[in-house]
Formats: sequence, C-alpha cells, structure tokens
Amino acid sequence: MVSGKLWFAIAVLVLNILSISSSQSQPVSEKPTLKLTSLKWPGLADPSLPNMGYIPHAVSTAVERAGFSPELTIVPWARAVEKVKTGYADGFISVFMIWEPGFPTVKIEPFYVANIHFAARKNSEVSFERFEDLFGLSVAQLRGSWYDDRFHHSDRVNKVYVTNLKTGLRMVARKRVDLFIEPEHPLLYAIDQMPAVDQAKLTILPTPLTKHALGVRLGPQMVDNEEVIGRLNNAFREIKADGTLRSLMQEHKLRGTVEVP
Repeated sequence: MVSGKLWFAIAVLVLNILSISSSQSQPVSEKPTLKLTSLKWPGLADPSLPNMGYIPHAVSTAVERAGFSPELTIVPWARAVEKVKTGYADGFISVFMIWEPGFPTVKIEPFYVANIHFAARKNSEVSFERFEDLFGLSVAQLRGSWYDDRFHHSDRVNKVYVTNLKTGLRMVARKRVDLFIEPEHPLLYAIDQMPAVDQAKLTILPTPLTKHALGVRLGPQMVDNEEVIGRLNNAFREIKADGTLRSLMQEHKLRGTVEVP
C-alpha cells in the first residue's frame, strides 16, 4: 500500500511538471505593433513589388530595429490620413500631397530624398535650368500633389491635372503638354512601364526643380510619446549610418539619383 506521504510527493511532482510544461508553452511576449500607412507610389511603394517596395521595406527595417512589429498598409491618400486621424494607424509615410490634417503630427528622421524632375519630349526645345524657364509652359502634375511652393502658387505656369503617372507621361509623349512633374524614381519606373513607342519619345530633364527629404510622420496618439519617437529616430539614424539603407536601395535597384539624407 502506498503511504499518504508518497501520494503527496507524487502529487507535488506532477504539479511541478505541469507548471513547467505550462510555462514553456506560454508564448513569448510579442513586440508592440506600430501601424503605418502609405500612398501607393509607382516603383517605391506598391503591394506588387518585393517587400512592397523600397519605402515600406526601409520603414519596416527601421521599425523592427526600434523594437516594434511593423504593420504597413498601402491605401489612397485620403483614407491614409483618415486612418491616422481616427487612431486606426499610428502614422503615415510623407508624400507630396496637399492636405490639411487638422491634427498634430511629429516628423521622424528622414530616410528618402526625392529629387523633383520634369519629364519632357525628346528633341523638343523645352529646357529647364531655373524656375522662370517654366513660364508659359503647360505642365502636367498629379491631382492633389504639392512639390514646391513657387510652382504651386505661380499663375505663370499652366498646370494640367492628371490622376496617374502614365496619363501625364502619355500627354507629354503626344505633345498635349510640355512637361510632367514628379519625383525622379517614380518617373523612371513609370517610363519603363510605357509602350516602347512612348518610351522612345520621353526623357527626364537633368536639373531638378527641388528636392525633399521624406520620412514617417506620427499621428495624434503618438506626438507626446517620447519613447517611441526617440526609438524610431535612433533606428533610422542607425540604418543610415551602418549602410543598411544604401543596401536596401541597391536591393530594390533604385535608378537615377540615389542619396541618403
């Protein structure tokens, strides 16, 4: 017959085994999630590209380096702003769109330099070296975009608004406008997607109108979170300093001017 003391010892042993098994099966505490959103940007941010493109890949890399789990969505710009405003997203990746957020935001260390160029028809007499060269010309631009204050406010530049890059480039190729304005990398990517007959007619003028350093912008729920802001700023600085950012640029085969801010 088994004594009461032995039964007690067996019971304690079983409970210890169950306790150890339970603790080992507990999931490791997950990293906090940082939800970011972006506009679709040809050649740079697109769900069809590897790792969603260079911009989401760079942002995800920095977010992970900062100790967060990135959750990034690509949606129309109005929806992106609304997601941040209502707290469904923590922030968005800055692009050149006209918007009055009506809510506080904070800029994080920039990671991408966009050079704003003009696409023109090859062998045309149109050239660009200084802003006054644009006077009297017709320039197509994406509806809602904002690249430069002088350009936006000038009434001496005839602006024609289009809904996508291909339309703007097609209008240049077919002599419906003189120029099309857009950052260099999306321009190069979009021209590559054009029919060969249109590609042969297009070129990018070498002198940029301006350039901007872009980064993540956190929304209202994050503007006072100094820990998150600091960790993200440090992470973006690290991936610039250790060569990670330039490696990602090479991995995504960015053409044209490649610059680390």
